[in-house]
Amino acid sequence: MVYQKPSGTQRGAVPGGRTWLKIDLRRLAARGSAGQSRVSDPAEPVRYLRNVSPRNVTRLGEQTLDGTRTTHYRVSVPVAALSRGDTARARELRQQLGASSLPVDLWLDGPGRLRQESIRLTLHPLKGRTPGRGNTTMVSTTVLRFFGFGTRAEVSAPPARDTADVTDRLAETGAARG
Repeated sequence: MVYQKPSGTQRGAVPGGRTWLKIDLRRLAARGSAGQSRVSDPAEPVRYLRNVSPRNVTRLGEQTLDGTRTTHYRVSVPVAALSRGDTARARELRQQLGASSLPVDLWLDGPGRLRQESIRLTLHPLKGRTPGRGNTTMVSTTVLRFFGFGTRAEVSAPPARDTADVTDRLAETGAARG
């Protein structure tokens, strides 16, 4: 299960005036993989970094995050790594990104732990894939901050009254895309 709390102008994306989106990944997978491509694991970009060449990494400087000294890096992740060898998907991603790589900003602390990850996507529409929105460009920024290493985490789902299940809508949209 994935819960997402949109902020800023994206708050209007939550149906029924609720504050959280709920996505059931098992149900989404059971309906086919097309819709699943729109839902991603926020840690997924870090996995792609394993095979990135050092020439694709730029050190941008030092920064303090939450009282911890970090080093800021920008990594250029090749679209080929994102598409997992699927050439059609790689071509589509290059069209959507308007580039052959995705910039990922990372902040690492002294022991090499990831303290922050930031990804800014500008996705250009694909002809015939976004009916009625042919010229709409989507900009999305995801920032993840990591702290409290070694502490016990207690996680619970938001109250049902505050969530809107968008699993079926994602599956239908994904099927229309595919």
